This record gives sequence, C-alpha cells and structure tokens, in this order.
Amino acid sequence: MYRSMCTKNVEQSPTDCVQQTPKEKVSFATLFRNSPLVQLGLPEGKIVVGKVVDTVGDDLYIDFGFKFNAVCRRPKLNSTNYIRGAMVRVKINDLELSDRFLGSPQDMTLLEADVTLLGLVSTPIMKASNPSN
Repeated sequence: MYRSMCTKNVEQSPTDCVQQTPKEKVSFATLFRNSPLVQLGLPEGKIVVGKVVDTVGDDLYIDFGFKFNAVCRRPKLNSTNYIRGAMVRVKINDLELSDRFLGSPQDMTLLEADVTLLGLVSTPIMKASNPSN
C-alpha cells in the first residue's frame, strides 16, 4: 500500500508528489488486541471515570466511553458540584439496559447503561475557583 506525501506549494505539480511505503505494517488484529478497550476486559464491575454531559432536574447523563450514556440521580451531598463538564467515578453494572416486555418477541432497549455513581473526580467549579492548576 502506497501513500502519497505532498505539500501544498504553487510551484509543485501533482507529478512531484513522493510515493512512500509505510515503515511497518501492523495488522488490524494486533491493533485491536492492544487497544485500551480490549485491555479493559469485561466491563461489568469495573470502575471508570465519566463526564457529565447533561443534567435534567436531578438526573445526570454521564458519558463513560461506551455505546450508551448512563443516567444517575444527583447526590444530595455536594449536589451543586455535579454540573455539566464534571468528571465522576462510576462502577459499570450493565452496558445496555434491555428486557423482553410482555407480548414482544424481541428485547427492547432503553438506550442507556446501568452504572453506580461513586463520586466526584473534578468539576468546572473547582477549576474556576483555583486557576493555578
């Protein structure tokens, strides 16, 4: 597989492009095996850091890097720190909440994950009040 390496220059013509071969071919299987997602193993029971991407009432929508966001209740203790952009620790219970409902031949998904909110890692409020970090 060849890759064209050209720089934008008015005096260069398309034929002046240099053809280079990649120095090292790495297979997809090797890249996949060494990816952080695979290194994590089975995600259920793991503790990860997520980001609060939205808040609706007392519900926090948390993106923790998988297919669906998680929805957790805002804790009563220090609840004002749990705002959009806050980083939180969560324990993954299930990556996709789905179930078979009465009369349905197939599973239905709620398009959300099941996690347990463990605590706050950082919040934009802390960063704004302490600009030296």
